Amino acid sequence: MGKLIAKTATATLGAIISVLLVVFLILHFFVPSAMVKVTTSFGMEKLALKYSIKTYEKSEDLSDLQDVLYRANELEDYSVIVKYSPSMYDDDKFLTFCDAQQSGEISYKSYVLSNYIFALNEEGVPISDIIAKTKYLYDNFYGTGFEQFNPYHALCMVLTSPNAEVVSLLTTIVCDGEEAVLRDYYVTKLTA
Repeated sequence: MGKLIAKTATATLGAIISVLLVVFLILHFFVPSAMVKVTTSFGMEKLALKYSIKTYEKSEDLSDLQDVLYRANELEDYSVIVKYSPSMYDDDKFLTFCDAQQSGEISYKSYVLSNYIFALNEEGVPISDIIAKTKYLYDNFYGTGFEQFNPYHALCMVLTSPNAEVVSLLTTIVCDGEEAVLRDYYVTKLTA
C-alpha cells in the first residue's frame, strides 16, 4: 500500500512539473509579454528586461520599447539604452508618442534623449562622439526652442570636469540666434 501511494505521488508530482514546464516553454517562446509580468511579480527584474526586449522585438511597438527603456534605466543597463534608444527616436511616430506620454516636469522626449546621452557616457563612448550625437538630437528634435532637460543639459551633467576642447566644441555647435543664450548657459555651466 505504501509503495502504491509513493508511486502515485511521484507520478502526480512528475505530471505537475511536466505541465508547468510545458506552460513555461509556451510562454517563453510565444508570449514573452506574459513572462514579463511573471518575472516582474517574482522580482526578477533583469529577466523581465530580457523578456521586455523579446516582446518589443516581436511587436516593434513603441509602447513595448518604452517598457524596455524604462526597465533598462531602472537597472542602469546602459548597453540596452544605447542599443534601443535610436529605435525609439528614429521611429516616425516618436514625437506623437512623446506628446501622448507627457506628464510631470520633464517631457518624455527629453527623458529618452537625455538618458541616451547619459548611457553613451557610461558605455565609454568618446566625448567628441557624444557631443556630435547631442548636436544631432538637439537639431532634429528641439530646433530653435529651449526645453529644460534637453540633450545639452544631459551632456553638461555627464562631463565631470571642464575641458577646453569640450567647451570649444560646444561653443561651435550652438552659436547663432536664440541658441546663443543656450550656448552661454552651457559654456558657463561647464567652466564654473
